[in-house]
Amino acid sequence: MEILKKRLSGMSGGRILDVATGGGSFIKLLAEGFGSFDKIIGVDSCEPGKLEEAQKKFPDERIRLMSMQGEDLTFEDGHFDTVCISNSLHHLNDANMVLQEMKRVLKPGGLLIINEMYCDNQKEPQKTHVHMHHWWADIDSRLGISHHHTFRRQEIVSLLEEAGIEVKEVYDYTEPEADCRNEAELEQLDGVIDTYMQKAQGLPDYETLRTRGEELRIRLKDVGIAGATQLIIIGTKQ
Repeated sequence: MEILKKRLSGMSGGRILDVATGGGSFIKLLAEGFGSFDKIIGVDSCEPGKLEEAQKKFPDERIRLMSMQGEDLTFEDGHFDTVCISNSLHHLNDANMVLQEMKRVLKPGGLLIINEMYCDNQKEPQKTHVHMHHWWADIDSRLGISHHHTFRRQEIVSLLEEAGIEVKEVYDYTEPEADCRNEAELEQLDGVIDTYMQKAQGLPDYETLRTRGEELRIRLKDVGIAGATQLIIIGTKQ
């Protein structure tokens, strides 16, 4: 994501918080993108074992992963210079509450960075990504996993504005063009479809979900797949 790295280069991130960090992929981008930083803390509500495994990727003692709910951050007000969340807003049951907490722990004038894929205004191969993601979300949510359809572009902007975050910069990022029918990738995704089919077995609407999965297999072969465009927002707290 060179557009964000270029924007952050030469800047100090200071004390950084990455919410819903998962495996820490966005932490890697932040550590490489900022000219310098004091520390990075990544928090996630996933099982501690997953965080311990992700921690192994970061030998830098300034980077630490912690188990914590985004809706209830146990940090004092204004503790961080930079607060971020990447491709996780659609996994939250109460995005506004999490954004309010992120704003609370951000110091006045601090930097808030949002990176989130959106579902509208996508090219056909990108729509495959969106359709597949929404199918995954429908199965996960039926199984009690917090996973929702991705937002429309304006909905993401509105979420931040409603949370009282001042939007300063907005960028649309699309991955560099590649072979949207790459055989290795399509084979991998075919396996992912199989995995989700198995997860969906026993659900009341299994046949409908199965049909959607088979339609996705056909679409992958006919249209291919490309990463959906993502929205990068840089805001601040007054």
